[in-house]
Amino acid sequence: MNNMNDISLLAKQNSDGSYSVAMKADLLVKHAFVDFYDEATGKGYQRNETQRAARGRLIERYIARCEVANTKPALFEMTANARPLEGQELDWEFEPLDDDGELGWLHFRSIHVFLSMIDGGTRLLGITNALGKGILDPSTKLDLRIYVDVTLATEV
Repeated sequence: MNNMNDISLLAKQNSDGSYSVAMKADLLVKHAFVDFYDEATGKGYQRNETQRAARGRLIERYIARCEVANTKPALFEMTANARPLEGQELDWEFEPLDDDGELGWLHFRSIHVFLSMIDGGTRLLGITNALGKGILDPSTKLDLRIYVDVTLATEV
């Protein structure tokens, strides 16, 4: 891992081919996006709900209550697909640490924004808000299930 954008995550490979990781909040916010549907281009697929901002603030407040109580936020496992944006390439590998190939390091190299949030886009907004206001420690680890480069149709 040579580039400052390289990421290595301790991971458990799941039976469905996804990986379960604990990712620092600041890295999640830096590298994740929600693929909102854009009627003008016909691209994207996630609904940009009218209540999204309000729900994001509720999640931010929940995180603030957790911080006051010195409790890790239970945002449950968010789900993402590691896929490159148009014009980017995804360079990744899973480096097993055990004989079964179940535990290991999940490496992503020289990537900027690449985690398309399948489930958890509004939680991501709450996390972003909480980080921006200094409520959430950037090193707080959050559970994330990552699929790697599945087709857009599968992601949807």
